[in-house]
Amino acid sequence: MLDLILSFTGIVIMLMISLVTIAYFASKALNIPGLEVFAKVELYEIFISVLILIFALGLFGISDIISNEVVGAPRFDAAIQFQSKIMLQGVYPATLYCYKMIWIFSTLNTFQMRPNDSVWTWVFKVCPGSDAIVGIFNLLSYGLVILLASLNVHMYIITFIKATMEYFFLPAGILLRFFPPTRKAGVFVITLAIALFAVYPTVYAINMGILDKMAQIESGNPSESYVFFDSFKANAAVATAIGTPFVISTAVASVSRLNDILSHFPLASTLLLGFAGFLMSEFTGMVLQPYLFWPALESIASLSLATFFIPALSMVATIAFINGVTNFIDQKVGS
Repeated sequence: MLDLILSFTGIVIMLMISLVTIAYFASKALNIPGLEVFAKVELYEIFISVLILIFALGLFGISDIISNEVVGAPRFDAAIQFQSKIMLQGVYPATLYCYKMIWIFSTLNTFQMRPNDSVWTWVFKVCPGSDAIVGIFNLLSYGLVILLASLNVHMYIITFIKATMEYFFLPAGILLRFFPPTRKAGVFVITLAIALFAVYPTVYAINMGILDKMAQIESGNPSESYVFFDSFKANAAVATAIGTPFVISTAVASVSRLNDILSHFPLASTLLLGFAGFLMSEFTGMVLQPYLFWPALESIASLSLATFFIPALSMVATIAFINGVTNFIDQKVGS
C-alpha cells in the first residue's frame, strides 16, 4: 500500500517540480520577475505538500497500530469484519427469527377447537392473540430490513474509501494545492482523504473493541465478544410459541371433560366455562408477547447501536478532523 501511495503522489510531486523548474528558467530567460516569484512560492508549497504527505503516511501507520492494539487487525480489515459480524450474527438471524414467528403464528391462527362434540358449543382459537403477534413481528422485520439497508450503505462507504482515497483523492488534492486558484480546494481534498482513510475506519475499530470489552465485563469471560442476537432466548421463545397452543388445547379438553362430570351442577359448570373462556381470550396471548419479543427487541436495540450510532460517531469525528486540519493548514501553514 505504501509503495502505491508513494508512486501516485510521487508522480504528482515530480510533475509539480517540473512545472516550477520550467517557470524558474523561463523567468531567467525572459527576465520576468513575477514568474520567478511564482516559482519560489510554488516551491515552498511543494515543500509543504511533502510535509503533509509525510504527516498523512504517519497517521495511516498510527491508525493501523491503534487498530491492531484494540482488535488485533488493521483498521479496514477490522471495520469490514465488524460490519460482517453485524450482518451474519445480528441482522440475518434476527430477521429469520421474526419471519419464523410470523410463519408460526400465521399457521397457528388457522387452528380452532370446540370444548366438546356438540355443534352448539363455542369455538375457540387454539392460539388466541395471533393477529396482534403477527402484526408486531411484521413491524419488527421491517425495522430489521432498514438496518440491513443501512449496513449495506456503510459497507459500500468503507469499500469506496479503501479503493479511492489514497490512490485518487490524496494525489488529486496535492495537485490542486499547487495551483493558486484551487489551493483551498486542494487542502480540503487532502484533509478529506486523510480523514476518511485514517480516522473513519479507526473509530469503527475502536468502537468494535469497546463493545467487546463491554461484553467481557458483563460476562466475566476475557474472550467474550459482543452478541447482537441471543440465539438461546430465540430458541426458547420459538419453543414457547409452538408449545403454548398445545398446552392450552389440552387444558380446554380437560375442562371439557370436567364440565361433563359437573354437568349436574349448573353453577359450577358456568364458573368453569367462564374461567376457560378467560384463558382462551386474547389476554393469554398478550401475556406471552413480551417473552416472545425479547430476542427481536434486544437484537434491534444492539443493532441500532452498531448500524446507526457508531457510523454517526465515526462521521462526526471525521468531520471534526477535516474542519480542524483544514483551518490549521489554511491559517498556519498556507501562504
